[in-house]
Amino acid sequence: MVVEKLKRLIAKYKKMSEKKKETIKWSGMLAVFLLLWFTGWHRPVVAKMQQLVLLTGIIQADMKYEGSDEVVNAVFITEDGNRLELASLRGKVVFMNVWATWCPPCKAEMPGIQNLYESVDHDKVAFVMLSTDRDFEKARKYKKDKSFTFPIHQLGANLPAELQSSALPTTFVIDKEGKIQMTHKGMAQYDSDKFKKFINGLTN
Repeated sequence: MVVEKLKRLIAKYKKMSEKKKETIKWSGMLAVFLLLWFTGWHRPVVAKMQQLVLLTGIIQADMKYEGSDEVVNAVFITEDGNRLELASLRGKVVFMNVWATWCPPCKAEMPGIQNLYESVDHDKVAFVMLSTDRDFEKARKYKKDKSFTFPIHQLGANLPAELQSSALPTTFVIDKEGKIQMTHKGMAQYDSDKFKKFINGLTN
């Protein structure tokens, strides 16, 4: 009888101990999550996870026309503070990406965009990496910290309706005549052979 009671007490203690361990474990995980969230450190963690997803090749850009047949124009400000009109890039294919430093999916696709930038003929393909950060200096610092070499821009005037999107990131591919040939909302892998073939095909 005494032995049975002792066994029940030991089992009860073990059960309570396991619950306590479980409570401590989940409390620790919650504390880490809250620390990441309130310090803003969760963004690079999420971006890195999304970048790993992109490397699987699961998410590809929608290489189909979703825009307008109309020739579009827009005004940007370069890193040097110069005015750049989209119309001045006629004759080149334009890869235009709308992004922000606070956007994890934007950061996730940046390495692929950098690889694409390094692989194309810059006499035929122009890049407009349009930062929507209120403080453009944040975009400059992010580019420098990551050693990206593509040019970044900020808005010089309101975007035309054809180039407006409520999603970040959003990518447009504009042909040599200034017509939108592709619109993709959300992150994607842009240094795939399929996408490079699509871009290079528009330069001919």
